Amino acid sequence: MPTALERIIWGFGDGSTIPVFETPLGKIGAAIYWENKMPLLRMAMYAKGVEIYCAPTADSREVWQASMTHIALEGGCFVLSANQFCRRKHYPPPPEYVFSSVVCADGNAIISPSGVILAGPNYEGEALISADLDLGDIARAKFDFDVVGHYSRPEILSLSVKDHPKKQKNLYRVRVGMTLLTWQLALTPKEVACVPAFHLCLSNRGLCFHSIFHFIFNQSCWLLHF
Repeated sequence: MPTALERIIWGFGDGSTIPVFETPLGKIGAAIYWENKMPLLRMAMYAKGVEIYCAPTADSREVWQASMTHIALEGGCFVLSANQFCRRKHYPPPPEYVFSSVVCADGNAIISPSGVILAGPNYEGEALISADLDLGDIARAKFDFDVVGHYSRPEILSLSVKDHPKKQKNLYRVRVGMTLLTWQLALTPKEVACVPAFHLCLSNRGLCFHSIFHFIFNQSCWLLHF
C-alpha cells in the first residue's frame, strides 16, 4: 500500500503479496512502513501464524516504537523493525533542501511477543543490532492472549482475505514537462474515458500551483495538457 505521493509512481499490491513464509528460523512475514498501521492486514498475517514479523520503515519517530510494541503484543510474535540512518550530507547539494543534520534517525528495534525490547531502539548512528529469539516465548505469550485463537470470537467477528493474484492493470505513460513517468493505475481504459478532468496540486520549493488538466486516452498513453 503506497503512502501519499508514492501513489504517483507505485500501484497497489493484491492479496497474494502478503504471504507468511515457512523457514527453518520460523514463520516470517513483513509489512512495509505504514502498512503496519492497517489492522486487517496485520490480522491476516496473524491468521497465517507469523512468528517473526518484519517491519521495515522510514518512520524514526518515538511513537513508532509504541506501534511496534503493540504489534508484538497483539500478534504474539517477535517484531523486527528496521530503518535507515542518514544525515543531510547524504542528500544532493542544492540549497533548497532544508534538513536538520540528521534527516532520519534510525530507531531499529527487536521486540519480544511479551512486549520486551530485546535490542534497540538505536538513534545514535549506523548500527547493527541483534538478539537471541526464543520461539518458546510465542507459545507463552499466546497462552495469555491469542488474537486468532482462544481470544477470538469467530461466531461474531470474521475476516475475509482475497489472497489470489489479480490481473495486472495497464501501464500508462504520463509526460509532465520533460519528465516521463510510468504509472500503474487502478483504472481500465474504459474507466479512464469516464473521467473528464482532475484537479492537480503541485508542490515545488514550498509553493503550491493549481492547474486543471485533462487526461486524453490514446491507445496506451495519456497526454497531460495544462
